[in-house]
Amino acid sequence: MRILGLDVGEKRIGIAISDELCFTANGLDVIERKNNG
Repeated sequence: MRILGLDVGEKRIGIAISDELCFTANGLDVIERKNNG
């Protein structure tokens, strides 16, 4: 089993996934947030 992690910040959202043993996580991508106001 793997775990997906989200790091939601004010300007960016980081996406990471764990290894199969859930010991470590590796970053997959960073998404820039849009300002809707």
